[in-house]
Amino acid sequence: MIAVKSIGSKQSMRVVFVNRFFYPDHSATAQILSDVAQYLSQEGFSVRVITSRLLYSDPARQLEKVETWEDVTINRVATTRFGRTSLIGRALDYLTFYLSSFFSVLKHARGGDIVIAKTDPPLIGTTVGLAARMKGARTGNWFQDVYPEVAEASGMKLPLLGMRLLKSMRRRSIDKAAINIAIGDLMAEKLERESEAS
Repeated sequence: MIAVKSIGSKQSMRVVFVNRFFYPDHSATAQILSDVAQYLSQEGFSVRVITSRLLYSDPARQLEKVETWEDVTINRVATTRFGRTSLIGRALDYLTFYLSSFFSVLKHARGGDIVIAKTDPPLIGTTVGLAARMKGARTGNWFQDVYPEVAEASGMKLPLLGMRLLKSMRRRSIDKAAINIAIGDLMAEKLERESEAS
């Protein structure tokens, strides 16, 4: 996360993360984000996380709407709670989080912030990035997965036009971001090549 520090001082910049799961959830994406948010808060940054009220392992449970943890402000938005039992249910959970997080960023982001979206749900950076820019905030993408390629590799058949549209949305999000974070060199190289080719 050194790159985050290079684009703003602790006193002038607030970091807003967006991800579907966060503390006290125990999923991998939640734990990684929790560690980073806690670290930045301890370093003196103002940190806010916009997330869902769900637990990955228990979608029926509802967490508090607003909470402070380790000096990190947590805003949890409403979503459907179908969980992983069906593809349609999961799609609805994604869709409602796209909408709720978009309006939460509109409400909470301000000029000078950087809003960093992870990839749960996929391509969330495209929607919350728009909301952040509407508020004069900068944007960032934190890639844990590369969609739509991951969906295709797992057996989901997407029409060629749909693949091109999703990749175009991802490229636009990357190009407009102040920072893009990848979990490994190969992913970073792929995303850089794609952005340079656009």
